[in-house]
Amino acid sequence: MNLRNAKDAHHLPIIKCICGFEILLLPDAEHLGLAIDEHALEHQKKYCLTEKETEDIKDNLITQVFKLVSETKDFPNNRPASPKK
Repeated sequence: MNLRNAKDAHHLPIIKCICGFEILLLPDAEHLGLAIDEHALEHQKKYCLTEKETEDIKDNLITQVFKLVSETKDFPNNRPASPKK
């Protein structure tokens, strides 16, 4: 996903890893998933984490995603459904 300009990124919420690294909450689920996977893999390599520990890093980030999306009214495609007529 390409952001039109840097201003677009300022309006996106972020998720924060336990190490302090911040990941933009991209509306493109595929790219967001890749960012989470890549960051968790960096942890695994840098800190010699087990598969379980790496999955825990991912789970923490994914939990933050669901929490933010459920709380963010302006997030793309997260608007109340129109009443059916």
